[in-house]
Amino acid sequence: MPRLLTLLGRHVLTCVVASLACTIPTTLCGCPPARSTVFVRGSLTDAAGQTVGGARLYFDGVPASQSTSFPVYVGGPGDTQTDGGGTFATLIYSPFSPGQLVLRAAVVRPGLPDTVTLSVGGVTFRNERETPETVSVALHLP
Repeated sequence: MPRLLTLLGRHVLTCVVASLACTIPTTLCGCPPARSTVFVRGSLTDAAGQTVGGARLYFDGVPASQSTSFPVYVGGPGDTQTDGGGTFATLIYSPFSPGQLVLRAAVVRPGLPDTVTLSVGGVTFRNERETPETVSVALHLP
């Protein structure tokens, strides 16, 4: 019986240590890493200049040096849908530090299987604890 309690005690101790190691923040202030944000509103039109309603939009912000190295994350925060008039508005999060980032959009049009990726250009992302900057964009599909 004492051997069983010793083994059980070691197992419980290992679980407690592993839990603490996985939940302790890694920054000096003891805070979780901050994200940066920007609020985007705008419109979406097709190649003929017609508004595109019901399209799904996925946004992200990345440093200019990485804007072509990996695809826009489709399915996470920063997604929205255009209304009947082709307009949208959403808050976008980026895991990168606040500052000038390249705003990118992945567009999934209703009834079409393809995803079109657009680079909107550089915008200023702020720390998520601050009031985000509002950016107006006009997206045009090729």
